[in-house]
Amino acid sequence: MKSSHPLTRLVTAAFAVVVSAFAWTAFASEDAAARQNTACPISGATLADDAPTASFDGKAYGFCCKKCVAKFDAMKDDDKRALVAKLAPAAEEKPAAAEAKPAELTLNTVYALDVCPMSGEKLGDGAVAKVFDGRQVRFCCEKCAGAFEKDTAKGFAKVDELIVKQQSESYPLDTCVVSGEALTEMGEPVNVVVGNRLVKVCCKSCVRKVTADPTKAFAKLDAAIKEKQTANYPLDVCVIAGDSLSEMGEPVDVVVANRLVRLCCDHCVGKVMKDPAGVLARLDEAAKAKAK
Repeated sequence: MKSSHPLTRLVTAAFAVVVSAFAWTAFASEDAAARQNTACPISGATLADDAPTASFDGKAYGFCCKKCVAKFDAMKDDDKRALVAKLAPAAEEKPAAAEAKPAELTLNTVYALDVCPMSGEKLGDGAVAKVFDGRQVRFCCEKCAGAFEKDTAKGFAKVDELIVKQQSESYPLDTCVVSGEALTEMGEPVNVVVGNRLVKVCCKSCVRKVTADPTKAFAKLDAAIKEKQTANYPLDVCVIAGDSLSEMGEPVDVVVANRLVRLCCDHCVGKVMKDPAGVLARLDEAAKAKAK
């Protein structure tokens, strides 16, 4: 066979150089974010942002230099797959996971009792507050909190019993908040604690409706409590700030454990939530003083 003409060989070589240059440009132009790896699969060196890249099985892999790309290209497909399988994946920028937040407490879910449900002891300044299933519970110590957590069903049975006893006295309605019928229409009223609040209904069917969506029940209770308890409210000053209830306009009326609490402003609502039992105790003292 005759050798090719020198000019032909020169043109062929030049073409190869152009194709090669084009290929390397294509390799280097791959976005670093699209690479599957952070280190060269051949040398193990950390990749620069402009490192050459080669495609295999539809994915882009980065290399520290052109020589390593050539070595990779010369390998059999099975060997390539075994090699890339060992690569550490490139770090992906992902939004930081938001920390799990506890259920937001409301005036309906704060713990307004002044005793520990486990020991029965009065709560002091060092009370331990915990939240279970969106309901706040306060304990006299960490030991009681731990005992409660081991069997929350049993613990909440104690809490609910205390809540029924505490809130029955101030309960404002003799009709069911769901059906509108008399609470004694079907026998004894049914007590249901929703959040940390007592709701009385006429039957078990109404219990399901209240627990499914207590919003309407709470609204009816709030309206009835404000109507019945405003006239005999024992204070004309804010139970938190001590200022006149009209100091900043109309009083802010809220309901805690089925009791009316009147405040001078919205800012004081948060302080009520921090110590609801203390607030109710101050109202009780004021009522006793007023009765003398």
